[in-house]
Amino acid sequence: NKYIFLIKQSNKSNEITKQRRLSYGKHSNSKGFRGGGQSNLSSLSGIGAGNEPFRAAEKRTIKPGFTLAEVLITLGIIGVVAAMTLPAITAKTEKQETIAKLKKVYSVLSQGIKQSELDNGEISTWPVGAEITDVNAHFEKYWKPYYKNPKICSSAVSCGYDSLLAWKNLNGDKTGWTVETSESRVLFMLADGTLIFSPRNSWTEDGSESYVNLFYVDINGSKNPNVLGKDVFIFTLADNKMLRPYCYNKEYKDLKCNKNSGGNSNCCTAKIIADGWQIKDDYPW
Repeated sequence: NKYIFLIKQSNKSNEITKQRRLSYGKHSNSKGFRGGGQSNLSSLSGIGAGNEPFRAAEKRTIKPGFTLAEVLITLGIIGVVAAMTLPAITAKTEKQETIAKLKKVYSVLSQGIKQSELDNGEISTWPVGAEITDVNAHFEKYWKPYYKNPKICSSAVSCGYDSLLAWKNLNGDKTGWTVETSESRVLFMLADGTLIFSPRNSWTEDGSESYVNLFYVDINGSKNPNVLGKDVFIFTLADNKMLRPYCYNKEYKDLKCNKNSGGNSNCCTAKIIADGWQIKDDYPW
């Protein structure tokens, strides 16, 4: 009986061991990796995908890139588009800058004249022609105190221009008068580089003196293009009292501002203002 009992115990022990082995094998094939079992490698992040190990590595592919020809063609297309659009963008920017500077100098010049009139009487009473015996003294009294750090120029050359005939008309011809401080002509530059030229008298063809009240402004000084209607604009005094664009009293259809008007671009300032401070498509830009 004792031996029979031991044999049964041994068989029972063997059965338990067998069941444990079966249970261990089942757990080793489950998703929760407890060690052992090659199939569990697929559950490790970054090694494989799905239920097969190393599947990601087996299906690894190289993404196609651009060929040199494709890159060159693309760059060529971009260059053509840029060449077509850049001039229009540049012209638009230049027009906007021109309008902004023209508005500024119109305001600055007008305010300076008004302030000077408070101290020196209406501009219509200021000395003209031969009455101006000392141009520098005239500048010191009527102009200098009313602008920010203005500098009187003996001539256009002393203010950075290449010639006394500093400006051109729209058709490319030089203007026929010199830009300099002489007799009653006053030429001065503002702190921002704007040049103001005020010829208070002129001479007619027969040699007689005539009084004029014009103001030429170059919104960027000696920098190019130095062309009337592009960076040089003309103002005058309406009834010797109020600053207005030259040709202010003409009808719109008579505002000559083109390359075919005998080089006459004097009315361009009036045209810009009449167009609502815009440089429109019909402007000879």
